[in-house]
Amino acid sequence: MNIELDFGFVFRVFVLCFLVFVFLGVFGLGIVQGEVQDQDLVAEVEGDVVVRQIEVVGPVEVAPGEESTYLTEVTYLVEADGDPLPNASVEVDGKTKETGVDGRVELEFTEPGTYTINATKATKEMDTKTIRYIAGNTTLKVDKRYVTKKLEIDVITPLNKRLPGKNLSLLVTADQEPVKDAAIKVGEQVYSTNSNGTITIQLGNGTYNITATKPQETTETKIIDYEPTNTSITIEKQEITKNLEITTPQQTKILTEPTTQITFTVKTGNKPVEDATVKINDKTSKTGSNGKTTLMLGPGKYTATATKPQKTTETKKIDYTPSNTSITVKKQEITKKLQINTTTQKENQETNTNITVQITTKQKPIQDARVEVNGVNYTTNSTGETKINFEEPGNYTLTATKQQKTTKTKVINYQPTKTTLEIQPNTQVGPYFGIYLISFLTLLTATITYIIYKLTEEDQENNQKYKK
Repeated sequence: MNIELDFGFVFRVFVLCFLVFVFLGVFGLGIVQGEVQDQDLVAEVEGDVVVRQIEVVGPVEVAPGEESTYLTEVTYLVEADGDPLPNASVEVDGKTKETGVDGRVELEFTEPGTYTINATKATKEMDTKTIRYIAGNTTLKVDKRYVTKKLEIDVITPLNKRLPGKNLSLLVTADQEPVKDAAIKVGEQVYSTNSNGTITIQLGNGTYNITATKPQETTETKIIDYEPTNTSITIEKQEITKNLEITTPQQTKILTEPTTQITFTVKTGNKPVEDATVKINDKTSKTGSNGKTTLMLGPGKYTATATKPQKTTETKKIDYTPSNTSITVKKQEITKKLQINTTTQKENQETNTNITVQITTKQKPIQDARVEVNGVNYTTNSTGETKINFEEPGNYTLTATKQQKTTKTKVINYQPTKTTLEIQPNTQVGPYFGIYLISFLTLLTATITYIIYKLTEEDQENNQKYKK
């Protein structure tokens, strides 16, 4: 039997069956792959097979401190029919992670963009049934983070070096990080910071307003707005006060000449000060490059004062605080011990005895020394001598003194001295003393002559006997 096949009829039947299948698969079961319907999902039992829809819920948690929709770590909850689904595979951007026992998973997003998060789970075979899971998904749009940073200007040049015409370094930071290519405006001049966030400029005397700005900056992950800032700085000559110190090698000087040269040294710290003025009364002198100067002084007590006018350079004003010191110039003090020397001269045995007294010190005669005997004073002459007449015999105490003597360089003190002198009474001779003396001398002469004669006569006799 020949049967003719109507291909048109067959095609229409095939299309009708396909449409019925699609209708039953989509609307009858209420499931579309990768999409969740508005109505609640109800597990449908097809014999021993249970079909469960996976739902991806999130972001559940966002990393703390985020300022915009730019997210770094996001936690998602994967559920099936409202129950957490452990060990589900969650895939995003080619990377896969599994959910924990609580159905949660943490995902990391490092760049802005739109991401699709897919969740799947393999069919689970059980003794009484088979559970089949339909994949679920959701999307997340990650934007660049929008950040506002405030610029800060720091003057990193030390205060004592912020001087006119000298290098001045500024640092621009934001969140304590150096900012490159920030615009620094000082007056009408605009400068740009280097990779270290710094600039170096030179300013004259004055007060300046400094402003820092930077255009909006876009990176791969951020949009950064920089909030401008400004500060002011004053540049002026450095004011320094230095204390002068004046010294002299000897606070007390002994004269060897009518005036003596005193050396003074003026320093500040350990550095000599040139052109400082040292003044004593109406005498002044300026120090040299070594900080030294000299003044000629006679005896006396002096106060020396060192001064120096204010010094101004291109960068500094230096004030000098005066200083003073005291010095005493003394004459040499010498003590000499007096000596009493006496000589006796008997001018006339019939008169009183005159004694010549000489006062010396180290064998040098002392003029104008005073010799005191029994309340009577005698003064020595240029040879240091004086004559004293003692009217009565006896023991006499002689005291020699002399007033202090001052020369141009010396003060001489004379130490007094004493001595005791014994005066013997004069010896008187009788009126026949001369006759007795002449007679004695005549007799002595005759005796000597006779002895010589006898000796001569004896020699002659001996000579005659010898000749015979």
